[in-house]
Amino acid sequence: MKKLQFVLFVAILNLHFTCKKDVILLAGTSISLELKQEVNSEQVERGNIIEFLVKNNVTVGGQVVITAGSSAEGIVKDVVKLCRGCNANCAKVTITVENVQTVDGQRIYLRSIPHSETTDCKGWKPAVVKIGTAVSAKVLNNATIAI
Repeated sequence: MKKLQFVLFVAILNLHFTCKKDVILLAGTSISLELKQEVNSEQVERGNIIEFLVKNNVTVGGQVVITAGSSAEGIVKDVVKLCRGCNANCAKVTITVENVQTVDGQRIYLRSIPHSETTDCKGWKPAVVKIGTAVSAKVLNNATIAI
């Protein structure tokens, strides 16, 4: 009897691992994110990596392929620092989302509309994108995700 139980256990375990399947996350799928850190025009440089978090689960056919809270990376695309003595003293910072981590651990590329913050040009304040700022991005290419 114990031998039969062991054989059934191995068969069920094997079935569990062979039932894993791949799903296709389609290009253009929307992802809602929020900025995980403050981005200050006086503290960053163009090309700096910044962190985002996924706000909601992303699913394909009812299967979660990107979990809420997953990390995403972005980049500082442009920075204009304060300039005392310049005619235009407006500070500006522009960021985009670049990639996100899926449930199988891979990073997939995203495209997003750049998000910019600019000062009012009258005060000497830096441009700041605040923690929690909501942004959206779309999957750049179809991606095969192991579920």
